[in-house]
Parts: sequence; C-alpha cells; structure tokens
Amino acid sequence: MNEQQRLLQLKNIFISLDIDYIEDELIEFASFFKEKRYNKGDTILEKNSTEKQFGYITSGLMRFFFTTLEGKEYNQNFKCEHQIFANYYTIFLNEPSPLEMQALEPTIALVADYDQIVHFYNKSRCWDKLGRKIIEINFIHKALREKDLLINDASTRLNNFRTFYAKLIHRISKHHLALYLGINPASLSRLLKQEKDNTPS
Repeated sequence: MNEQQRLLQLKNIFISLDIDYIEDELIEFASFFKEKRYNKGDTILEKNSTEKQFGYITSGLMRFFFTTLEGKEYNQNFKCEHQIFANYYTIFLNEPSPLEMQALEPTIALVADYDQIVHFYNKSRCWDKLGRKIIEINFIHKALREKDLLINDASTRLNNFRTFYAKLIHRISKHHLALYLGINPASLSRLLKQEKDNTPS
C-alpha cells in the first residue's frame, strides 16, 4: 500500500464519523501508520503487552478476548474492515493489557504508536472530535455488552449478536460465537437446534 492509498484509507475514519478534516494535518497523521499483514490465527496483541497500538483495519477480521488463569477464553468483541482498534488498557490506564487480539481471517491493518499521534487531539477541533467519537463508540459498546451479559439469557444474547454483528454472522465460527455468548459450544448447538425445531416449516 503506497502513501496515497494509506491516506485514502484513513480518510474513511473521518467520513464514517462525519468529521471534517484538514488535508495537511491528515497527511502528517497518515505518515505515522505502517501497514501490517496478519495470517489467519496470528496474534496481533499478546496478553500483558504494553504496546500502545492504535490501528485501522483495511480488510479482514479480528477477535478481542480474555483468558482466565485456568486457560478458558472469552471473546469480548469482533472488529472488521473500516474499524478502529487499540490497546486501550495501556493507552488510558498505563497497564499491561489483559486483552489479547487475534486475526480470524487474513487481515491487513494500518497501525501506529498512540504516543506518536495523541498530540493531534490538540491541533484543531476535528481531532478533538475524533478522539471524543472514538471514546463514545467504545463506551456505548461496552455498556451494551455489560447489560447483555448481566441481564439477558443466552437466547437473547444470541439474537442481540445477530443484530449487532449482522454483517459478520457468517464469518464467525460457532466456536468463537460460543466464546462471545459466554456458553460452551455444546450449549450453543442445543440452542440453535431448539431454534430450528421451533421454526415453522
């Protein structure tokens, strides 16, 4: 990906969030990003990493997950092309990340060190708005995710997943879907069978 292509990809962030930008500042912003390619199954961020990754997915699919002391995994989130990802634990809390990131498909991303770009938030209103929008989007997702896990049963969580991740439902395996819903694969299979049995023929 050449410089012009990288710039066009990062412009999509501002377009999708309906934010005006200053061309010269965006060119400087784009210069800090490097293209990274991941094969399916590659680790993007390791547990306890202190890398201040800030990236934009140009193609592919990632999962974000936690691993318990017993080695059990729980998927927190999925992100695909045209979405931002970051190691927020290190960026905002200055702590090693308890979260891990993995490519579920061959994935291409533009990645920068957050410390190199954070000063843009003070340059002009568009960058301040960008930072606020990113925080708002992540807060809303976190709030809805917590509500889903705390008050909804597995069937409702499955239906909410189909709504929230409508474009990804056929790209995510049943195994990873179960890890997101907080149930084991056998329970998911039973749930899907019940739905099928209850569907009018």
